[in-house]
Amino acid sequence: HGWSQAGPRIFTRAEARRRARGGAGSNVAASRCELSLTLYLAADAGGIPTLYRSRAVEEATCGSEGAMWRPLLILVPVTLGCNSSYVNPCYVPQILTVLSTPQSVGIVGGKPGSSIYVLGRQGDRILYLDPHTLKPSVSGVIHHEGAQNDGAGADSYFCYSVHHMLCARLDPSLALGFYCRERRDLDDLYERLGELSRKHPTTSIVSLAEEPEPEKDYDAASTDVDGFQLY
Repeated sequence: HGWSQAGPRIFTRAEARRRARGGAGSNVAASRCELSLTLYLAADAGGIPTLYRSRAVEEATCGSEGAMWRPLLILVPVTLGCNSSYVNPCYVPQILTVLSTPQSVGIVGGKPGSSIYVLGRQGDRILYLDPHTLKPSVSGVIHHEGAQNDGAGADSYFCYSVHHMLCARLDPSLALGFYCRERRDLDDLYERLGELSRKHPTTSIVSLAEEPEPEKDYDAASTDVDGFQLY
């Protein structure tokens, strides 16, 4: 299927809902300690997504007073441009920089007509896998050792052909992925993304903050003047 503007957000929200199943309250906290990987989805309602360090730490820690750290996967859906076909050129240097960070696990994105998984870069070109690569159908049962009764192995279900194209040819709707195995990986990621934001202050692809600001009580701060509410 073709890649759409809603693609990354649908994918990331579906994954977040899937991982959230299984209970609430203390049950969630207890089950989190049993997970080998936790997920932090940075998906604000419109605008540039914000990565909150406190939320990332909350997702990755468990146990007594958050003493235990679990490897953390961070997904950041973004829309980088209004053009329905290609990413805005002003974001290309940042995308290439993000792909070069040690914590990057790639980008779920697309090009006109298809979705792709971007796994790295070389110069100004991106390296990607195309899940639409056609292969012969496989019959039979896959055994635990990977062999099949018709001679084909489980490897036929994986894609090994790496393609490349100019980063500027990406669809503007995509999702950035980062993996933080330890707390220091998260702190290092924030430092790198912060430096990137300072380098591109007017076109930053992601916003950083320690924690969300408390919601304002607009009713308490408003003044009624001749029937109009002034804030």
